[in-house]
Amino acid sequence: MPIDFSPLVDEIAERLRGDLAHDEVLNTEQVCALLQISRNEVTSLKRRGLPCVHLGNGYRYSRTAFMAWFYQQTENAHLES
Repeated sequence: MPIDFSPLVDEIAERLRGDLAHDEVLNTEQVCALLQISRNEVTSLKRRGLPCVHLGNGYRYSRTAFMAWFYQQTENAHLES
């Protein structure tokens, strides 16, 4: 039976419609820590659509956009299995 992510997706959508001025910005190391993966794996995820912005000598990630992307990937994986 598929997992129902709709409440979570609704919450993320509501946050995206809200004031993003206070959205937390993550660096690559923080994304690595959240997902418990290496920098190389984050680079691979960027190629697959992980939303980020190149600033200076690194990348920055909106926590809200990152979480929305992550849960969408999770939902897609459940639909494919």
